[in-house]
Amino acid sequence: MHKYTFFLAFLLIATICKAQSAWQIHWVSSKDNSSYFEKNKSLPELLLQAVQAKKLTPYQLPQTNQPLQILDEPSFKRNMTIPIVKDKLITDETEATNDGTVMNWLAKDISLFAVYESLTPQGSQIDYVALYVPQNDKNIFIANFKFKDIKKVLKNNTLALWQSSTAAHFGEVLHLDINDGSPYRTAKILLTNALDNKIVAFSQNGEPINNRLKNNEIIEKIEDERLYFLWLVRPVEQKQDKNNFQPTALEIYYEDSLTFFVARFNYKDAQKLLLKDEKNYFLPYSEALKQKLFLSNLQSSMPTPQQNGKLRKEFKKQIVSDLDLKEENNSVFFQAGTELFKILKESVENKQIRAFTSDSIHITLDKIEFSVRFIIPNIDTSDSIAINPNTWQIRQLYKMNLIEEMIFDQEGKQKSYTGKSIAIIIPAQENMFKGIDEPLVYFSFKEVIKILKKKKLKSMLNALNERNFKAIPLFTLPAVYK
Repeated sequence: MHKYTFFLAFLLIATICKAQSAWQIHWVSSKDNSSYFEKNKSLPELLLQAVQAKKLTPYQLPQTNQPLQILDEPSFKRNMTIPIVKDKLITDETEATNDGTVMNWLAKDISLFAVYESLTPQGSQIDYVALYVPQNDKNIFIANFKFKDIKKVLKNNTLALWQSSTAAHFGEVLHLDINDGSPYRTAKILLTNALDNKIVAFSQNGEPINNRLKNNEIIEKIEDERLYFLWLVRPVEQKQDKNNFQPTALEIYYEDSLTFFVARFNYKDAQKLLLKDEKNYFLPYSEALKQKLFLSNLQSSMPTPQQNGKLRKEFKKQIVSDLDLKEENNSVFFQAGTELFKILKESVENKQIRAFTSDSIHITLDKIEFSVRFIIPNIDTSDSIAINPNTWQIRQLYKMNLIEEMIFDQEGKQKSYTGKSIAIIIPAQENMFKGIDEPLVYFSFKEVIKILKKKKLKSMLNALNERNFKAIPLFTLPAVYK
């Protein structure tokens, strides 16, 4: 009997846990909900600022029947870094620019968030809000937050939304500066209370004007609801710092053939008054989320977002880098008499190494074809191409491209490089015929290493093996995941 009771209790607990772990996912985009993504006062920006100020803890995505994992600082910074995307494949984000500068997502880029609503026999509640960057057909995960933490952080925030009561918006939330009828209702509440001396109305110069309102002919028109579209409410914002603006007042205007200023109200006083109104047009962000005042695409299953290419253990990609051999850091390859290309050219002529037509290292050049590539083309007076007996000199060929395969181990957070080929480049400054950097000939990286070992050129050998040179990435082929 006791065993049977225990079994029933276990089933009941399991059922409750299962019910509590079932989520509906509301995808809220800036396209359908612009009020949550306004510049300098967007919800993602507020949350990111709170993380930076260490007032809000970011988490990984919630997983069914698993404890929520904190998103540590390195992981958060990595998620905030813009990855390179080519052909819809996300590559290593630390190489976002050619000069090695790491670039981060801006608040305007994070134009999507997911609201996790748990469904239980007792009802529903919002548990989490996760931020994303829409990228092609993938959603790049940035961070997840507990909704109860968000409410605490935004409790004293003065930013708010208008709740539209019109059926046309289906519960959409609108900002203060959108004229949908809410400004009229707000203006009526503020002005009628000012006439009763329950709130102070000011002029644009900051003088109290409660007594003067009674003699203002425009105030009489507030009773005519047919003219609701002529009333405007605008926030007055004060710059707090470089990217932070806070509203300090609400101004009311009447717009007929001309726009007339009516009154200004202290923002906090107006907020308190409007929040007491039974229609509750004035809502903080967290309350708007709680009431699900947004348009969304609903999912009943867990999302599978792309997370900066980190859902798999390893990926590899091909990188082409440019080396200027005149640079001090690359001088080991261009010392007079022992230039790398001079060594390679002599090795081809002595049949110690092969030369190739491209970086695929498949089609070889015979000795004659190799020699022909050194002849400099020229244009004669008859506009036809003539062959000039001049040939490229070693000191003119001071550029080379290095083609490598980079493997990134996401668990160990380590990179490893494997050289594939080396291209000798005709620099644009020397290439008078075409005026561009142009590949002259290619060599297998492995064969180059063997020649350097054979000739005991340790300085060049170490520079290549240890990647001790200055290179500028030119482009990256799409990543291949392992």
